Amino acid sequence: MNQNKNHLHIGCSGYSYRQWKNTFYPPEVLQKNWLAYYSSIFNAVELNSSFYHIPRLQSLQKQFESTPEGFMFSVKVHKSITHFQKLRDCKQQINEFIDLIKKGLNHKLGCLLFQFPPSFVFSKEHLQLILTQIPDGEENVIEFRHSSWWSDEVRKALKEKPLTFCNVDYPKLPIEIRNESKLFYLRLHGTPDLFKTSYEEDRLKYYSKHIPSKGPVYVFLNNTFYDAGWQNARDLIDFTE
Repeated sequence: MNQNKNHLHIGCSGYSYRQWKNTFYPPEVLQKNWLAYYSSIFNAVELNSSFYHIPRLQSLQKQFESTPEGFMFSVKVHKSITHFQKLRDCKQQINEFIDLIKKGLNHKLGCLLFQFPPSFVFSKEHLQLILTQIPDGEENVIEFRHSSWWSDEVRKALKEKPLTFCNVDYPKLPIEIRNESKLFYLRLHGTPDLFKTSYEEDRLKYYSKHIPSKGPVYVFLNNTFYDAGWQNARDLIDFTE
């Protein structure tokens, strides 16, 4: 399962799941060492705990130290920014959050994920908030949960900013792979049973064919409720080799 393509980062959305004990994590591996073990198998992880609580600098530094060189993190932005305030008057808050993450993860920080709720539908005002509040940079990834954002207008605006449009496999959203940024990002959430459905081999091979040959590339499996997430991530790595 070694990934020999330096631009390619495949892993799971999160790693600390008790249901993975004795399946992914051997019984002798203590929970405090789970990230170290995870990083011996995968070369990237999407930290989603940061969506629920602002991480402590000490915790981020420990995660940095627990992983080898070449391992990369993507960090989900806190819900107060994307779900509660929905970017209104958030520029300083966003910058402070980014500064904290960068200080903790240093050069192992690959991306920041701004995931918006289904209620955040397309409007000129919402698009303008994205363009004015979120800093420039392809490493800032935008994930939408409403189909109204799949348009040429949005595509052009994010490309010019620049920001990265997050490709998703999510119930009732378009399956349209975009590769217009220097950075490619794909989240596979599990469909039709969100967070649970395991992807069949044909579907994983379909996505593997759409992974760019140049990077950076980030693909994360979020069907982690059971064991499908780490199993599908492992299989996807095999299909891209």
